[in-house]
Amino acid sequence: MITKRLLPDFIVKNMTNGLYEGNIQAFAIFLDMSGFTKLTEKLMKKGPFGSERLSVILNQIFGAIVFEIHHGGGFVPYFAGDALTGIFLESEVDEVAFLKTLNSIYKLFENGMFFEESTITVKIGLSKGEIEWGIVGEDKKAFYFKGEAIDNSSNNQLVANAGEIVADLSFKDVFQYHHIPFYIDNKLCKIDKFHFETALNHLPQKPSESITKEILSHFYSNDIIEMNNNGEFRSVVAIFISFENLETYSEINYFAGKILEEVHNFSGYFKEIDFGDKGGVITIFFGIPITFENNIERALSFVGSLTEHFRHSNIKFRTAITEGIAFAGIIGGSERSQYAAIGSMVNLAARLMTYAHWGEVLVSENISKEKNFKFAYKGNIRYKGIGGEVPTYQLLGSKNLQPMEFVGAMVARNRELDELIEFSKPIINGDFAGIGAIAGEAGIGKSRLAYELINSISKHNHIEIVQCQCDQILKKPFNPFIYFLKNFFHQINEESKSFNQQNFEFVYQKIVTQLNIISEGSLLAELNRLKPIYLAILGVEFDNSFWEMLDAKGRYENTKIAIHVLLKSIAKIKPCIILVEDAHWSDESSIEVIHEFIQYCKAFPFFLLFTSRFLDNGNRLNIIDNAVLDKNNIPTIDINLSAFHRKDILHFATNKLKGAVHDDIIEILEKSSNGNPFYVEQILDYLLENNTLVMSNNVWQIQKSEVKLSNSINSILVARVDRLSALAKSTVKAAAVIGREFEVPILSEVMYHQSEFSNQHNYHTLFNEQILIAEENQIWRAMNEMRYIFKHSLLREAVYDMQLRSRLKEIHYLIGEAIEKIYSDKLEDRYEDLAFHYEKAENREKTIYYLRKSADKSRLKYQNLQALEFFDKLILYLDDDNSIENKVNILLKKANVLEQIGQWDNSMQTCNMAMLLAESHQLTILNGRIKNTLGNLYLLKGDYNAAKIILKSALSTFNEQEDFRGLAIANGNLGNLYFRQGRYDEAKEYFIEAIQINQNNNIPTSAQLVANLGLTYMNQNQFDMGIKCLQDQLSLTDGTNDTRSLAILHTNIGIVYFEKGSYDEALMHYQKGLDLSKMLGNQLLVSIALGCIGSVYERKGDFPRAMKLYFEDLEICQQLGDKQGTSIALGLIGGLYSLQGAFDKAIIYMNKNLDLCEKLNYRKGIAKALNVLGDIYFFLEKFDKSLEYYNLAILKAKEIDNKILIVASLVEKGEVLIAKEDLVGAELVIIEAESYHEENVQKELHVDIELLKAKVAVLKNENDEAKKLLNHINQFAKNDIEKAAIQYVLWKLDKNESQRKSVLELYTKLYQQTPKHLYQLRINKLTNN
Repeated sequence: MITKRLLPDFIVKNMTNGLYEGNIQAFAIFLDMSGFTKLTEKLMKKGPFGSERLSVILNQIFGAIVFEIHHGGGFVPYFAGDALTGIFLESEVDEVAFLKTLNSIYKLFENGMFFEESTITVKIGLSKGEIEWGIVGEDKKAFYFKGEAIDNSSNNQLVANAGEIVADLSFKDVFQYHHIPFYIDNKLCKIDKFHFETALNHLPQKPSESITKEILSHFYSNDIIEMNNNGEFRSVVAIFISFENLETYSEINYFAGKILEEVHNFSGYFKEIDFGDKGGVITIFFGIPITFENNIERALSFVGSLTEHFRHSNIKFRTAITEGIAFAGIIGGSERSQYAAIGSMVNLAARLMTYAHWGEVLVSENISKEKNFKFAYKGNIRYKGIGGEVPTYQLLGSKNLQPMEFVGAMVARNRELDELIEFSKPIINGDFAGIGAIAGEAGIGKSRLAYELINSISKHNHIEIVQCQCDQILKKPFNPFIYFLKNFFHQINEESKSFNQQNFEFVYQKIVTQLNIISEGSLLAELNRLKPIYLAILGVEFDNSFWEMLDAKGRYENTKIAIHVLLKSIAKIKPCIILVEDAHWSDESSIEVIHEFIQYCKAFPFFLLFTSRFLDNGNRLNIIDNAVLDKNNIPTIDINLSAFHRKDILHFATNKLKGAVHDDIIEILEKSSNGNPFYVEQILDYLLENNTLVMSNNVWQIQKSEVKLSNSINSILVARVDRLSALAKSTVKAAAVIGREFEVPILSEVMYHQSEFSNQHNYHTLFNEQILIAEENQIWRAMNEMRYIFKHSLLREAVYDMQLRSRLKEIHYLIGEAIEKIYSDKLEDRYEDLAFHYEKAENREKTIYYLRKSADKSRLKYQNLQALEFFDKLILYLDDDNSIENKVNILLKKANVLEQIGQWDNSMQTCNMAMLLAESHQLTILNGRIKNTLGNLYLLKGDYNAAKIILKSALSTFNEQEDFRGLAIANGNLGNLYFRQGRYDEAKEYFIEAIQINQNNNIPTSAQLVANLGLTYMNQNQFDMGIKCLQDQLSLTDGTNDTRSLAILHTNIGIVYFEKGSYDEALMHYQKGLDLSKMLGNQLLVSIALGCIGSVYERKGDFPRAMKLYFEDLEICQQLGDKQGTSIALGLIGGLYSLQGAFDKAIIYMNKNLDLCEKLNYRKGIAKALNVLGDIYFFLEKFDKSLEYYNLAILKAKEIDNKILIVASLVEKGEVLIAKEDLVGAELVIIEAESYHEENVQKELHVDIELLKAKVAVLKNENDEAKKLLNHINQFAKNDIEKAAIQYVLWKLDKNESQRKSVLELYTKLYQQTPKHLYQLRINKLTNN
């Protein structure tokens, strides 16, 4: 329900009926208030009270007038500052009713309307005749009324005195007929005292037209629609545009429509189109209803855009722009209201407009101070109704911004610079240079050296500089790379979306064109795919984009991919230096990106350069582990910057002071700075500002010997800040609390609440002066018009530390409130900031709220370590909270994150803490969920008995509580338990039960649950059933946007085909799973698919390709922190090295695998690793060690009751015992292996057991028995591998030549297919015998 009547009923009715233009016959009344300007100026001095008081007065005046017009059958199209127009349709209101309404209005002001501050009277102009009306614009709309009746009523008011009514001669007969006294003056009817009596009552009240939000949204922003009726003083930029030569609706629609579009683009407010006393005028405001700190620049850019657009048109228009404090708010009454700004600066804009020539833009003095634009002084001019002379300027155009540079020559770093230049030379030739690091304490000159390097190289070469600035306080994900992307694509936070999109498109198309030229098709395809990702990162994403389709993890992974693809694209176009500044503040996500960079950097002309401080213990920071650099043969250069020597300080001071410097000064500098270049500079600035240095006999000397400087540089920095004015100092202190970098709108919002500023009527002007003062005093520098950065982090730290804690708490709280207000439409991006600031402010309620938001956001985006930090803080806050349920939920979420990153023991401890709380407070369902998580942890650790007990307990809990979702999850987890134990019938029952529960209760069944069922069928050798199960689910999922489920299903179908031996089909599905996973950006699924594809190539004998894929799998798992995935990948690599006979490497990787599995207590992984190590030492003929590993493998396999793994290890142990000729041991192994009678075990290992029996028979010299066994099992051999193994033993018995050739041919064929070390050994044996 819309309570404010922000549109005339006439406009609402016609728009609802689809009418957008027309003509009407009507009476027109124009009322202008006298005394209102003085009232406004008086109230402006009273701050918030004045704002409130003015809104009351305005609404009292306009409300009374609107009431009379509305009840007289008319309507108010708009309020023109301190005036308004009323229209009465002749078809609905006759002259008697009109005169009665006029009489009612006149009586309101007959003796003046008295207020404590002033008395208000009115001047009234009347006319009647034809009025044209129109609704213009596309999505954003405005309306107008024009014609003789409008023009004449306005013109008549201009010649009226206070309290007079002036009408044109068309009213002569009306006045005479109704005996209304008037006189003729200059062909106009004038009335000094108006009086009209009639028995006619007011017309019956017409119901107001229903105004929907949909209609209103075409004319007003949501901020205005939802606004309360209170007004406020704001810093407003007013723009008045006068135009001519627009007569028809289509002409006005074209002109006004373009202005509406641009006003929206630049975030201004289009108030109205008025055809009144100044002709055709469009009024626009910037700074209301939402204030941007760059209101003036937006306004000037908006006008520049219009000027450019209409440059070649025949439309004549002129413009005026002023800035100042004005009242802004809803004015009018309940029958009709309007959002407007009223004040002297608005009146001034109207006057400037009339003075301007056609095509000219005139501005006030405040506007002329905008540094990014050029102006010409027109003189001090007197304007009607404005007191005194007004300095007036003409807008000429915009300036080009100049990049910031260091001042003066660099001192004392030439050797280091030469080393860096020499190291970077390969990129000039299109080759990879390497990775460099410039390290040193704060202020030592790291950034300056990096700047000089870049300047030196780029002076004679076309180099792209990728500058990535890390954030000091809040380590937001990808922060340095987002910093780069915003600069690279020329994005400005405070500019319009279309403005930033245009900048993006310009840069993006430039890259596309260059990639096309050099025929980089694959990179170009990726760049095109990732375009929505770049737009989203930059905050200009669109509805229904690829970004919108991705889940949180997909967005996270695609962000990383997008960064890499852009870096590759840039480097393909030209050599590239990537500078990561302040790397000691790197966030986890950016470090991930840097590590992934190692995978491909050598193929491109990159030079990656870090600047960083030393760690607290004095050691260098290693963003990339040295072992990783060595492994990848990455060239490196390390530069450690040391302090200035005395001669360097002398050189620096001489350059800065541009003259000889006395030794006394150098001594002071050396003592106070400890050779830190930044400190030297700060001390010199301090001495100069205090007029302590004087030039005497062409030498700089200390003037006052009594001046004493603290040995602490903080004292110098604080003393320097103290020299600022109180307002500037207060501003710098507040900015330091925000961070090294700060946004002007946030600082502005904070300072607005400070006592020093709160009573200043010209606050924004004053505030901007403080920013300029601090900039002039080298406290900070502008990064762009809305963002500043402290010249050095130490300066900010010093200013922060000098403040009392109570003061910091207050400022942190105000910063939090400012962020909530300014970024209300994208608050999710600011959760971490808000949690940080409210925690520092010790606001418990908001800290808990935003910590929870931050933790959930990080968890969903797989920023696991950051999520854990937030959860830990939350748990501390909730320790003394009555909401135990909240705390249990947080503990459970934390446990799930710990599980994901492989910290299973910590996860179990967290679960146990949660369970104690849940049980003691009867949180039954939550307790069941904790048991589900805990049971799954025991399952992962291989403690199946404990897992079974806990999961059965969870199942019982969910049954009692009829929690079907929990019930399904518990059944699925129990299915996983039995699946891991090889008890497939029981596993199948639980999986089917879980699926059935979901179906019966309309709960979506996860793809992984169906996949587990399919794999169960596979392990029962029911391959076709497993494939059908998965294909059925795939059919249901196809056509949906559930890309993750499709990826899981395709990958698992591939697994079934792989185990079936259908490698081509497996590869096809694995590849589909990989493609879908990459599209999602889900690196976990990507890693699984890569490992699976690698297994196919291993089986196909393409070992190099398989190994490459295994290493890719490993890299991704390590980047994700997926320890179980990492252990599996290590096992795949070690196993493949073992197959190839690269036993040294195999041992390294298998030991890493074993070590990680033991840390995880991943018992199946431990058993498999021990088994492979047994294989390796068998081939190395270290039989005792081999037996040791096999025995351990058997023990571990028995712990988890994995029968297939038990029997496989027993058989392989038997091979060792036979090699050792331990007949008794071998026979005992066979007996134990045969005791496992399960059908699946027998089918899987039947040939291996029987072959082992034959070898024992050979050892016992029972050759006939051995041959009998071998010939028997030869009938059951399923493939060439088993046939070759059987025939090899037969050949060793008989030494038959034809048999030798046959077996040799078979092993040669197998080796060509899969070059295993075992096959090579047998070929060598067969060849040499």
